[in-house]
Amino acid sequence: MVPVCRVEELPEGRPVIKLVGQRPVALLKIAGRIYAFDAFCPHSRWNLGASGRVITSNGNIYIFCAGHAGMWCLKTGLGKVQGKEAPKLNRYEVRVVEGRVYVDFSRPVDQPYSGASVLEVKL
Repeated sequence: MVPVCRVEELPEGRPVIKLVGQRPVALLKIAGRIYAFDAFCPHSRWNLGASGRVITSNGNIYIFCAGHAGMWCLKTGLGKVQGKEAPKLNRYEVRVVEGRVYVDFSRPVDQPYSGASVLEVKL
């Protein structure tokens, strides 16, 4: 787990790009949860912090890329571009400890994942 930022640096409902070393990562705080995912659209590499919009539907949270109208589910990573299956969006495990957001970049999450609670974990 790598420290990325403090919880209060993340606005509600808007993706933010943070640079961790040379690696850009997108973070989204919404409905009491924090998600971490690749900062660029897996279809055409558009910046999901600058062009990404958040859409909620049927209990799921989606990131929409304005580049080619792509949309990815943050729970599953599955997406579509113009109605066709798109490459999966890499998502990463998040943990909040004492107000800091930590991300595990060792491998993308490959099962359904509901993000991390913004509530602090005491070690």
